[in-house]
Amino acid sequence: LLLNFLDESESKRTKGKMGEQTYEVSPFCIAPLKSPICFLWGCLCVPCAVCKSRVDVLGDDFPEKYYCCQDNCCITALHEPSNQCPYPCLALEGVFCAAQGHLGNRSVLSARHGLTDKAGESTVIKIVNICSILGCISNQVLALCLGCMNAQHYVEMRQRGDLS
Repeated sequence: LLLNFLDESESKRTKGKMGEQTYEVSPFCIAPLKSPICFLWGCLCVPCAVCKSRVDVLGDDFPEKYYCCQDNCCITALHEPSNQCPYPCLALEGVFCAAQGHLGNRSVLSARHGLTDKAGESTVIKIVNICSILGCISNQVLALCLGCMNAQHYVEMRQRGDLS
C-alpha cells in the first residue's frame, strides 16, 4: 500500500472519462475559502464528513458500488462490495479509516471527471496517507487536511452538478 502511494506514475485516481483536468479549487488548501462551512464540518466531524461525502460522491450508485474506502484500503478482506450492510460499514470506515475514506471519495470523483492532482497536492496526499497509516500525525493536523479535501470535493460536486 505504501509503495502504491509513493509511486510517481499515474494512479487510478488520475484516469477519467473526460481527459485530464485539475480540480476547480486547487490546491485543496484554498478550498476553505470557497466553502468555509463544509471545511469546518470536515474538520470538526471527520467521520460524518467522510460518510456524507461518500454517499454524495457515489450518488445513485450508493450502495451498489460502495466498497470500504472505495478499494483504497490495505485490508484485502474489504475489497468486496460492502453493499450488504453499507451504512454500518461506512460508519466504521469514517471512524477508523477516515484518510483512506477521503482518498476513496477522491478516487471516485477524479475518475468520474478525469481530474488530476497538482504535484503539490499529490505529495501532501501521499504524506497524509502514509502518516495516517503510521499514526505519525496529530488528529488536529489530519482533520485540517481532511477538512480541506472535504470542502474541495463539495465545491467540485456542486460546480459539476453532482449534488441535487
